[in-house]
Amino acid sequence: MRSRVGALTILGAVLLVGGTLARPAGAGGWAVTTLDDVPSAEPGVPVEVGFTIRQHGVSPVDVEDVAIEVIGPDGTSEIFPAQSAELQGHYVSTVTFPDAGEFEWVVHQGWFSTQDLGTIAVGTTVAEQYRFGSVLRYGLLVVVGGAAVWLLADLVAFRRRALAPA
Repeated sequence: MRSRVGALTILGAVLLVGGTLARPAGAGGWAVTTLDDVPSAEPGVPVEVGFTIRQHGVSPVDVEDVAIEVIGPDGTSEIFPAQSAELQGHYVSTVTFPDAGEFEWVVHQGWFSTQDLGTIAVGTTVAEQYRFGSVLRYGLLVVVGGAAVWLLADLVAFRRRALAPA
């Protein structure tokens, strides 16, 4: 009798803890935002950012409370509301970056969770965003191309030696 009471007590505790920790499934509760283009942003100049929200990454979906949040290097953030455009699931937000530098930005997708857009360099040209200079970039290309030509020539010479009569 004591073992049954103990077993029922343990079972009750497991069910209580399991029921407390269990969460309902979030079926259909995710979306993906894709930008039309990554804007070339200048400090203090408003730029329009177009994007589409797709439920399950496929079907464009209209939701409320859509916005882009910009987070500065010092941690301050500003939210720019988005307006629904003509196409279903397509939005446009007018974003102004306050200073030059790298900013993090995220999209608030209504009742879906936010989506991180990574970082954007503001006030730099595309060439300035590259970490390595052009000499290193193109030099590496020349070295790899030269190695490929050398490998091909060596392969041809090997085949000729292998096929030559002894």
